[in-house]
Amino acid sequence: MTPAAMHSGAATAIYEQRALVLKTAFLQHPNRFKHCQPHPPALPTEAGINMPKPAKGDDKKTQNCTLN
Repeated sequence: MTPAAMHSGAATAIYEQRALVLKTAFLQHPNRFKHCQPHPPALPTEAGINMPKPAKGDDKKTQNCTLN
């Protein structure tokens, strides 16, 4: 998910559209998915460009998304 989509509030709509596309593809071609319905990855908790590095000893890890 892009930072712009996260900050503008469009991320939820994009996520729902991806889920619909994956569901449609699964219903049309279940053999391509090993009979297991796919789901889009969870929305990231943070999004940004050149985000600051966490302080030493900070165990909190952000969830990065690799799909756009």
